[in-house]
Amino acid sequence: SRLSFDYDPSYQTFEFHEVGIYRNGVYIDKLSNHIANTFHRETSMERSIYDGSLTAVVNLSDVRKGDVLVYSYSYTGRNKAFPSHIYDYQNLEFGTPVGRLYYRVIGDKGEFKSGVPSKQYFTNSPSWYSNTERVSISNYESWSDVLNQVLPYYVLSTNDKSFLKEISKDFDDENDESRILNAIQFVQDDIRYLGFEEGIHAFKPHPVKDIYKQRFGDCKDKSFLLAGILSSMGYEAHPVLVHTNIRKSLINAPISPFSFNHCVVKLRFHESDIYIDPTWNEQGGDLLSYTFPSYGYGLVLSPSSTGLDSIPNHYKGSTYVVDEFDIPAD
Repeated sequence: SRLSFDYDPSYQTFEFHEVGIYRNGVYIDKLSNHIANTFHRETSMERSIYDGSLTAVVNLSDVRKGDVLVYSYSYTGRNKAFPSHIYDYQNLEFGTPVGRLYYRVIGDKGEFKSGVPSKQYFTNSPSWYSNTERVSISNYESWSDVLNQVLPYYVLSTNDKSFLKEISKDFDDENDESRILNAIQFVQDDIRYLGFEEGIHAFKPHPVKDIYKQRFGDCKDKSFLLAGILSSMGYEAHPVLVHTNIRKSLINAPISPFSFNHCVVKLRFHESDIYIDPTWNEQGGDLLSYTFPSYGYGLVLSPSSTGLDSIPNHYKGSTYVVDEFDIPAD
């Protein structure tokens, strides 16, 4: 009895076309006498992320057991971050049964119809595991296509490099490792985590000078700043796109920039690859023993990248639990 859909007003419009119910074979129009309300609701505010999204809601009155709900709607618009590419997906299985799902994308050919049964969800399944069917539409042919689309947003200008070269003097030390740790700990501890991710800035970091001066940024901003500082100090460092939930299953994810939800940094130091999460506070420790989550795979934002990189397990702290079950024979 409640329909709710989120959209980004910076590039999208949303419209209900039909909302009605069938009761004993008789159709009752619900859209004509119900108001579609729009609310500004930041669902990730507790994680210091603001995306500017709006929620369109229709609350239906007089919905009874046995009624069949029929509704249709459209999203219109394309994020300016990817003007030449198309990506969308539609789940085909849900926690409740659906009589018919009609999914249409206008622009490229593609219409899908399906009777959709209910799907049982298991609350204790790993976050990277999904047992629901879905269909994806994309004109990205390879991860290189995604890289070519995203990489220009992470390019440092000549002025950026001069600025970073100047501020990197604050982290000078006779010891190479100490210099790097000074820079990492500055970004981790002194640049607070706060993201404004509406429209293009869901994918494009803000300028490094702005991030440094305002002393806040999201994962993209902090990674862009840290990789830039480390590069200005003469080290090879690049931002890396990962997914914190599906992790190693990223290798099977749809080829799209929407397959990532987090950004970290890859540093080359003493012939070793070190991964750093700039959003972690007060991490401390030696550089070569830095703890890093088992994200599995990531897209290194470097011109030399050709696909997803395998991220080795850097998670040093582990807890092993052994369960023993004695089952009587009778």
